[in-house]
Amino acid sequence: MSKADDSISLEKLKITELDGFGGRHSFSAATHKDKTVLFGGQDVMKDKVLNEVFMYHHAKNELEKVEYLQEGAVVPKPRNSHGFI
Repeated sequence: MSKADDSISLEKLKITELDGFGGRHSFSAATHKDKTVLFGGQDVMKDKVLNEVFMYHHAKNELEKVEYLQEGAVVPKPRNSHGFI
C-alpha cells in the first residue's frame, strides 16, 4: 500500500498445505518488518476452531508453523474472530 497515491498492490500466494495449514477464516494476523504472524481461526470444512501459530516470511514467500505447544505450558484456547495486537 502506498500512502503517496493510495494505491494497493496484490500478490497471489501459491501456498501448498504443509504442517497442517489449510483453508481458514477469522484468524488474526500482525505484520512486522518482513514477517506476518497468524494465530487461530476456524476451519469450517473440518468444523474446528484453531490455536496454531504460523509465521509467513515475505521475502522467502514461505509459511512456517511455530511449535509453541508444550506440556506444562500455558496454552491459549482455540479461538476465532478475535483481536490480535
